Amino acid sequence: MNRDEALAWIDTLPAGGAKDRIISSTVNEIGSHSPEKASELADSLPAGELRSSTLSRLVQDLKQQGNPAQAFEASQLLIDDQTRLTTTENLLKGLKHKNQEAALELLNRAKIPEADRERIRGTLE
Repeated sequence: MNRDEALAWIDTLPAGGAKDRIISSTVNEIGSHSPEKASELADSLPAGELRSSTLSRLVQDLKQQGNPAQAFEASQLLIDDQTRLTTTENLLKGLKHKNQEAALELLNRAKIPEADRERIRGTLE
C-alpha cells in the first residue's frame, strides 16, 4: 500500500480514539523501517492533537532506536513552536554526549528562534 492508498484508507475509518491509535501506531511502525516515510506520513496529518502526538511519539521512538538525526528531522515538523523548541533542545542535549559536532550541526538547521539557538549552543559547547 502506498502513501496515497494508506491515507485514503485512513479517511474511511470513523473518527475517534481507535482511528487515532491506528494512525499513530502505523506511523511508528513505518518509522522503524523507514523514518523518512513515517515523517512524511505524519507531516500529511492535519494540524491538531493527532499530528502533534503522532510526531512526538515518532520522535521518541526514533531516538530510542538510535536514530537521532531522523528524530531531529521529525521534531522539526512539529507545528507548535514551544513543543518544537523543547523537543529540539532535549534531543540535542542527549546527542551532545555521543557526538557534540553532530548536535551543533543539527542546531544550525533547527527551526527555532535565533535567541533560543544561541542559548542552546551555550549548553552544547
